[in-house]
Amino acid sequence: MENVNKTSMGSVTVGIKNSDGDVVYTNTQETVKRSIVLTVYTQGAGKMRVNPLHYAKVETDYPRGRRGTQSLSSSSSSWNDGYFGSPLPNTYISGEANARVAAYNAALSRFYDQLRDSALQMAVTLGELPETVQMVNGVVGAIRGGKRYMRKALRDFVRDPSREMSEYWLAYRYGWRPLFQDLYNAMTFESSVEPKSRVRGRATTTITDQATSGSGVTAWTFDQKGTFRHEIGAFLSMQHKWVHDMSRYSALNPATIAWELMPLSFVVDWFYDIGQVLASLEGALGYGYTLDMGWSTATSKKTSQGRQEYSYDTTARRYYGSVQSKRIAKEMSRESLGGFPLPRLPVVQVDLRSQQMIDAAALFRTFIQKGRRA
Repeated sequence: MENVNKTSMGSVTVGIKNSDGDVVYTNTQETVKRSIVLTVYTQGAGKMRVNPLHYAKVETDYPRGRRGTQSLSSSSSSWNDGYFGSPLPNTYISGEANARVAAYNAALSRFYDQLRDSALQMAVTLGELPETVQMVNGVVGAIRGGKRYMRKALRDFVRDPSREMSEYWLAYRYGWRPLFQDLYNAMTFESSVEPKSRVRGRATTTITDQATSGSGVTAWTFDQKGTFRHEIGAFLSMQHKWVHDMSRYSALNPATIAWELMPLSFVVDWFYDIGQVLASLEGALGYGYTLDMGWSTATSKKTSQGRQEYSYDTTARRYYGSVQSKRIAKEMSRESLGGFPLPRLPVVQVDLRSQQMIDAAALFRTFIQKGRRA
């Protein structure tokens, strides 16, 4: 082990490096929990397993800037430039717990997607067959109608363009696009693939927040950003290839199939991703694989940029200040997996992506029209 000292104005960091030159423990201004493990894999109980590891690193800059006073009755003033006080306290980022769960579930979903190794969903496709036939018949009828259909479609568009655009958009997003995707998946499907020996899924979520500390004009304001990353990986052995081959054609969990066929289930998944959890529950059965050695690694980086800006008067003097400080907290935690991991309960999400917002607006417009007709 090699001790490494690093000192700079406003911050002190003491660290320990392992033989590879990686910092595995650092201590700044706080007590840091740590478990130093220099080996990644150990032999035990007849098979390989991953050693658990946890470390935390905090870098803090002392508050730095200018503070001063000025007499209101004369031109005399005084100020100080430099460092003030102690490092800023730890601040919690709102939504941190939900961001960690979202990263874990997304990484687990990608892990099982690679394990299944197929995008084909024959059961869902067959369940949606009546709607697909109706949609295709509508297009065939439009082609047969020729000019008469085109004139009617043009009149409807001129009369209510928002309704027509909404219906066309929804027909594309949840009718034609999935149909073409299913056809592509069927044409590119390989009935048999080589078993995988290693699979890994990763996901990252990022959140931002603003917090305050203290009260009054001298309160601190913190601009915060948190990045949370999760990785789930495993070394595998194929045990029942026929199970894996069957799962590649379609989801085998009846609950997953029923949820995908439920009207507007995709809208619920925007806010509370039940579909992702159901698919991961099916994946936890292994798709015919056995897990030889697995790991679950969570890393985070939280940055807090603090500032204190104030200016106020008393009966005799004016006080002013402009001070900044920064705090970066990094953490990594790795666990060994004894079996295929289960998903966690999903979290409520309200930040829709741009495409989902367009879909929501189209659905809302369509429902308004149906309500008027009723």
